[in-house]
Amino acid sequence: MTPSDANLPARPDYVAITYINAPVERVWRAFTIPADQATFFGGKTEIGEVGEPWIRHATDRWPAITGIVLAKEPPRRLALTWGFDANPPPDRVEFLIDPVANGVTRVTIREYHSRDWPEDITDSAVQGWNALLAGLKTLVETGAPLPPPF
Repeated sequence: MTPSDANLPARPDYVAITYINAPVERVWRAFTIPADQATFFGGKTEIGEVGEPWIRHATDRWPAITGIVLAKEPPRRLALTWGFDANPPPDRVEFLIDPVANGVTRVTIREYHSRDWPEDITDSAVQGWNALLAGLKTLVETGAPLPPPF
């Protein structure tokens, strides 16, 4: 357990899964290419290397979300802390990218909370992760993003 995991539960607070008709390498590229990220991550996103910051810049619809890259293991795993503020400690999200069969990839999001969030924030996060997965799937499978407001 890393220091950033010290306040996290052993089990994720939220899990979302989708299957994408593309190889893991293509799905990984969508997570790491800035132009792709902007189409499904809710705005311009910068993901550094392990130990460096990442940020999803604020838009007229969404506040900025920031954190630190905990793991970047191409093409299978990306783990980030995230939060709107630094106190209490930020939460963690993990993206797992696994080959299934016949060129299909499973993407799993695991979100761990270090604090109790108000219900409106957790509901918004659930909607956000589901929209992120839908946008990722659409982009990778069709080459085009979901239409606005996604």
